[in-house]
Formats: sequence, C-alpha cells, structure tokens
Amino acid sequence: MIFSPSEEDYYPEFPDLIYSRNEAGKLYFDATRYLENHNTSGSLSTGDFRERFAFEIEALCEGFQIAGEEFSVVNPQTSHVMVVECGEFLFLSYVNRWLGPYLYLRIRELFTQGFTVSDDLLKSMHGDRFGESTSDLHQ
Repeated sequence: MIFSPSEEDYYPEFPDLIYSRNEAGKLYFDATRYLENHNTSGSLSTGDFRERFAFEIEALCEGFQIAGEEFSVVNPQTSHVMVVECGEFLFLSYVNRWLGPYLYLRIRELFTQGFTVSDDLLKSMHGDRFGESTSDLHQ
C-alpha cells in the first residue's frame, strides 16, 4: 500500500494530524506521528487505542462500511500506523481527554439550540468586534 501526502490542511487546531491518501483514494491520518508529538507520558499507543475503543471502532466500521482490517494499516514506507479518516475524533479524544466532553457539549448545543460554533470562531468574532487585544482575555 502506497500513501501520498494530502495537500489539504484539515484541522488547524491539530497541526500534527497529518493526512495521506492510499492508492485507492481513501484518506488516512498518521497516528504514530501524532503520538510521537503528543504522548509525553509514553503511556499511549495505537494498539492500546484499538483495544480501549474496540466497541466504537466497530461501530465506525459498520457505519462507514469499512472492513475492520482497513481501519488501521501500517504505512510500509514509514512503518507508521495510519488510521482511516472517520477515526480521527475518536483517536484525538484518546490522546486529548478533554476533546470527548468538548465534542459532547457542542453536539448537545446543536440538538438543543439548532446550531453550534467552535471556540476558535467565537474568539475570532470577539476579536473582530472588540479588537484583538481583548480576544485573549479568557485563554
């Protein structure tokens, strides 16, 4: 399997989440690289991720019609574990425990208020209205 780096910048909030496409055009991100940059304790691994989130991974595979063995694959060029695109937020919530509750709150807003926006957008809009110097008051 050959991977080609994707030129798109998917999530500026997660600059180390690097995506590539395989020869079939399926989008994957480099889970090993992300862990190398964000696993300061050394206690996280792609195997542990798959084990802890087996139920959720199975649901993603069923929902997106992905074979279980295609959810994560090894890039033969780098020996890094690549995870299919639909697993990105599950993986990010494994590495960054605050993300799961944050996403839950945004989804709750969506269902209760009919819309939601990111904190980055709110900060940007605040800065546009009141000036950049006040946009960092609550960081």
